[in-house]
Amino acid sequence: MKKTNENQSEEEALFQKLEEASAVIWIDGVAGAKEAREVLGEQLWARREALLRKEKDPVPWIAYLLRLILTAPALLRRPAGFEWVTNDLEWGLSVHNAAFWFALDSVKKTLKKKGRPPEMEKDAYRYFTVHDLMEKKGISKEKAIGEAVQKEGGSMDVSRIRRSLTKFEKRMKRMQSTIKNLQKSRRKNID
Repeated sequence: MKKTNENQSEEEALFQKLEEASAVIWIDGVAGAKEAREVLGEQLWARREALLRKEKDPVPWIAYLLRLILTAPALLRRPAGFEWVTNDLEWGLSVHNAAFWFALDSVKKTLKKKGRPPEMEKDAYRYFTVHDLMEKKGISKEKAIGEAVQKEGGSMDVSRIRRSLTKFEKRMKRMQSTIKNLQKSRRKNID
C-alpha cells in the first residue's frame, strides 16, 4: 500500500510540474523552455513506461494520458518529443474502448477533488498580447489592456485582464523556479 501512495505522490508531483510550466514551456522564446520541455518529457515518458510495465489493466495508463491532455492542452498540438501522448491515446481508444470510459470516470473524480486546471493558456495569451502591444506600439500598460479587451470582443471587464496578468506573472516566477529545478535534476543525472 505504501508503494502505491508513493507512486501516486510522484505522479501528482509530476502533474504539478507540468501544470506550473505548461503555459510557457511550449514557447521557444522563453529562456530554458526547450531544456525544461526535454526534462519534463523524459519524466513523463518514464512514468508512462512504469505504468505500462506494472499495470495489466489499461485504465490507469489511459487515465494518465487524459490527465496529461487536460493539464496541458498544448499536447494536442503534438509538440516535438510529445507525439507519443496523442499516439498512445488514439491506440488506447481503438484497442481498449471500454477501458477509456472507466479512465474518464477516474479522471472526472480527480478533477472534482482538485478543481479544473486553470485557464493558463488564456492568461498566457493575455500576458503576451499586452506586452506585445506595449513593446510594438510603445503604449502604456493601461492602454494595452484596453486594446486587449477590444481584441477579446470588448465585453470583458478590464479587471479580468489585470487578474489574468497578475496570475500569469506569478506563474512565470513559479515556472522559472521549476525550470531551474528541472535543469538541476538533469545536471545531476548527467554527472
